[in-house]
Amino acid sequence: MIWFDERPNFNMFLSIPSPYLIEVLHAWPVDSFTIDRQHGQFDAAHVRPCIRACKKPVLIRLAANDPTEIGKSLDYGAAGLICPMIENVAATQAFVEACYYPPFGKRSYGPVRVSEPEGYFLRNRQQDDHILTFAMIETQHALEQVEQIAQVPRLTGLYIGPFDLSVSMGLQKPGDYTDPLLQAAISKVYTTCQTNQLKCGIFSPNPNDARNMAQLGMDLISLGLDEQWITQAGKQLIPIPN
Repeated sequence: MIWFDERPNFNMFLSIPSPYLIEVLHAWPVDSFTIDRQHGQFDAAHVRPCIRACKKPVLIRLAANDPTEIGKSLDYGAAGLICPMIENVAATQAFVEACYYPPFGKRSYGPVRVSEPEGYFLRNRQQDDHILTFAMIETQHALEQVEQIAQVPRLTGLYIGPFDLSVSMGLQKPGDYTDPLLQAAISKVYTTCQTNQLKCGIFSPNPNDARNMAQLGMDLISLGLDEQWITQAGKQLIPIPN
């Protein structure tokens, strides 16, 4: 994963499990991709070939906080993982431990990429300290526990899910960045990351909101997802009136 001092890492979510489409999408000016196992169309069998098709760093938003899925995702070559619906320290610890080999963690060794030359396991162990582990903050309870969550060892960062978070907070409109309560929640998570020297990420599909998040200092900004970008591009490029 590439981090920049002067700007965030701009990211695109992938919801369509097509290696060919991923190759095409490399023309888009983003720094990294996130395979969305939680809400996208990716089944487990899609993950490995799609990671192979990516020439940029790949994160995976997990379908759930499941050790088996976590281990396989890392075996397949993901640079890191975003774990959804984290609400407390225990869940965060379980997520992070599943990402690392013993003695720190509980990840099982599985050299599934058989096309790799000998030495894969050694290199994989050497990369152990570079796994990116993001806990999603997307519920009111997680927001209340965020300071404690941020102190879990080997956690890379916190990733804000503004839509689920605003729903959980009972706000009038999901993902409304102009809502003062959502703004305060985002600020709280970002400040917590700063205090604990963690990376802070957010899903921000609206360009104006994304610019504001970049000015705030976010490290990782997901600008939307493939199907959204394709739909918008089609509307702009095809001169057919609605």
